[in-house]
Amino acid sequence: MRKKKICIIIICILTFIILTCSLLMFLNKKDIEIETASIEDNKQEEENIIDENIVNNEILENNVVENTVTENTSIAKTPQTEISGIKEDTKPTTTNSNPKNSQSKNSKSKTSSLSKTETQSKPQVITNQKTEENSQIVTKEETAPAVSETNVEKYVRNDVMISKIKQTIENNATEDMKKFGYNVVVDSSIKSRTNQFTFAENRVINAIRLKFGTIRIYAEDYYYNGELIMTECYIL
Repeated sequence: MRKKKICIIIICILTFIILTCSLLMFLNKKDIEIETASIEDNKQEEENIIDENIVNNEILENNVVENTVTENTSIAKTPQTEISGIKEDTKPTTTNSNPKNSQSKNSKSKTSSLSKTETQSKPQVITNQKTEENSQIVTKEETAPAVSETNVEKYVRNDVMISKIKQTIENNATEDMKKFGYNVVVDSSIKSRTNQFTFAENRVINAIRLKFGTIRIYAEDYYYNGELIMTECYIL
């Protein structure tokens, strides 16, 4: 009994293996057929594209040939017209020996010379008029009133006020200034580093109350539209 069971199990396993192998073979065949079909389709598309390009090239070549033929025919036709024009121009001209024609020619030459002199004299008149107009324009521009400037700000250094600030500092030196020494320097760059104030001895004394070493000062007048507005003082 055991041997029969073992044989049955082995047979089942073999049949399962055979079925799976057959399925795999079938699937591989399908994949190969699909790939071959896609390759054939691509080949057909490439052949169609090549055929279209060949046809287009042939059409272009035919057009080029036709254009060159038409150009050659037009070039071949033009010399005949030129030759005919030359033949027509080279016809003999008859000369008239009548004295009336000579008189008429002389009168025409005289009238033409008079007209030339008139035309030569006209530009001089025009140029004179232009120069007069230009001179009038220049005189008008020179006599034009000067435009008044508005909203103009101006800063001017005030050396008198700088000397006043320096004297007040020297007259009211603090104990720290006397101990450690001090030096008053005029420096316009302190405008951007400190605030401005109007001059007064008390304000200067308060500004140097805790200072010693180098003391920087500056003063300037502020003008607006040419009018003095205030005198700005700086200590740092």
